[in-house]
Amino acid sequence: MDGRDLRAGSVTGLQHVACSPIQLARLVMDHSPHVMLAGNGAEEFALEQGLEPVAEQLFRDRASPLDARAHACARAGAPATRRCWAPSGGLRLDAAGNLAAATSTGGMTGKSGDASGTRPSSRRHVRSERLLRVSATGHGEFFIRAAVAHEIASLMRYRGLDLPRAADEVVMKQLVRMGGSGGVVAVARDGSIAMRSTRRACSAAQWIRRGRVTTGILRE
Repeated sequence: MDGRDLRAGSVTGLQHVACSPIQLARLVMDHSPHVMLAGNGAEEFALEQGLEPVAEQLFRDRASPLDARAHACARAGAPATRRCWAPSGGLRLDAAGNLAAATSTGGMTGKSGDASGTRPSSRRHVRSERLLRVSATGHGEFFIRAAVAHEIASLMRYRGLDLPRAADEVVMKQLVRMGGSGGVVAVARDGSIAMRSTRRACSAAQWIRRGRVTTGILRE
């Protein structure tokens, strides 16, 4: 999503597109009247935009041993909150105050019809007009039910919380009480940044112009 005019693009259910799904989502945003394309429609649009199709087996061949372990865990009946989720997301605030966000995920490993590494998808989100941008990862069913990114924005807008406190309240308290797991990275228009995760195996980085690049593993 481009915060300047709230244009957005997203794709899901891809099986034969080898480019970054965010690249295809950007094409949807820039070269179509739609916000989301899915499955065959998304792949037909990719062909129209000059992207070459590939065999679905390519994604299966790239699956990591972690995927195999997570699938075995799912078959053994492990709780969904313990399964693998590894989306990547990026946020940007420029010198003119423009905000943008993008997220790419392969889905939750072991979910029926949704396997990490085989059906990558991409989402670009708007949250509370131009107040902030949020990119999230985790057990998506809980994130949808809790409206996590929207709730963070609402706490800032209506209760006057700053971004770090709002992120703590939603991710570390509300989400945990529901039994969900995951994390967010968020940036507000005032330049504040929040990176919160209920798990320790969630890496993040931030870069500020003329400042220091910071990378690390998010901790509870």
